[in-house]
Formats: sequence, structure tokens, C-alpha cells
Amino acid sequence: MTRFLREEIPEAFVPGPIRLQDGRLLGEHQGLAAFTVGQRKGLGIAWHEPLYVVALDTASNTVVLGGRAALLVQEVALRDCTWHLGALPSEGLACLVRPRYRAKPVGATILPDPDGPELGARVRFHEPQQRPSRGQACVAYDLGDALCLGGGWIR
Repeated sequence: MTRFLREEIPEAFVPGPIRLQDGRLLGEHQGLAAFTVGQRKGLGIAWHEPLYVVALDTASNTVVLGGRAALLVQEVALRDCTWHLGALPSEGLACLVRPRYRAKPVGATILPDPDGPELGARVRFHEPQQRPSRGQACVAYDLGDALCLGGGWIR
């Protein structure tokens, strides 16, 4: 994939710094397009603990690395939601969600967006989860029957 992207959009492969979350310079990358948030392999950095891509700063062309704990979130926002049972109840909907492709379903409560359901919804995980990437589908399932309740796209 990287080779294809490098050939098709070479401007996405401008070298830049690789930094630890605290700002320490660890190395240089050959283009942000070769990295995704949550990536662990292929970083080219030796460190005393496993490091993950925790952010891609396009303004400064920087790859930011950190430990696994830096990827954990309690909540994510959804956009362009579809709910098969009608509008979400104001108190939220307890369910199982699959926040990334092939992930095991985890317990969560889905709440309508406080600024209006047309903007989407919020998924509040019962236990912190690794931050899913923007643009991934988040699908909700019934707690008992594994029926698909709907879902949206992670903002």
C-alpha cells in the first residue's frame, strides 16, 4: 500500500520528525501517509517499551509516538448515524459495539449528541478502549440477541 501511495501521491511523503509525546526527537519519517494511529509495527524506532503512533500532526508533519495507555479512550463521537429502532432514547442505549473492523464487541452506552441527534451520537465505553481511527464504522448490537441496532462513522 505504501508503495502505491508513494507512486500516486508523492507529495504525501515529505520527511519529517518522529517525536515522543513529551516532545523528544526519536527519528525521522519519510511521509505521514505511511502511518496510522494505533500502528506499532514498522516504526523504525528502538525503545525500552512498545511504542504506538498516537497522533499524526499534519501541521508540523510530525509522527507522535507513545505507550499503549496513550491510545485508550472512554468515549468516541459518531456522525451520519442510522438507528434501526428509531431515535436513541435521551438516557442512552446500553448495547455492544464493534468500534473497528474485526474487533470483538464491547459493552457501551450510546447517547444522542448533546447538540442534536442530526450531528450524531456519543459512544461511552464501559471499559477504556484503544482509540479507533476516524472514518471507521462503529456498529451497535443488542445485548442479548446480537441483532444489529445501527451505527455510525467515527468522527
